[in-house]
Amino acid sequence: MTYYELKFLEAEAKQRTDDDTWITAFEEAIEASFLSKGLTSEEAETYFTDVVAPLLPDNELNEILVQKYIAMYEAEAMESYHDYRRTGVPTMNNPNNATKGFIHRLPYALSDVSSNGENVPNVNIFSDKVWWAGGQEKL
Repeated sequence: MTYYELKFLEAEAKQRTDDDTWITAFEEAIEASFLSKGLTSEEAETYFTDVVAPLLPDNELNEILVQKYIAMYEAEAMESYHDYRRTGVPTMNNPNNATKGFIHRLPYALSDVSSNGENVPNVNIFSDKVWWAGGQEKL
């Protein structure tokens, strides 16, 4: 886990529980993500002031999740995918999703299918959710 991911999680948790210190954790998350990419604290502060802060009123949680998605897209794409499955943020506008839908689960690995196929359920990755997301495992 990166430091900026920890700070984004802290900001989200504090914002969800009405802890007013969420903004500090949020700013620290953005700064840490900028620093991890070789940018400066000043660039992070300018970005926060000019781009993020105007979007915050009545949109705090959404903006925390959007900024986390942006920060993590490169090195932690799977975590971004799981956050999207959990929250539905950010809004995705991929026209290909209109025909099939969002991928709610990953397919079973070919090694599982070839070595233990009789125990691998037949699932639709677009409609069958994993058990912890409200789906039913097919046996």
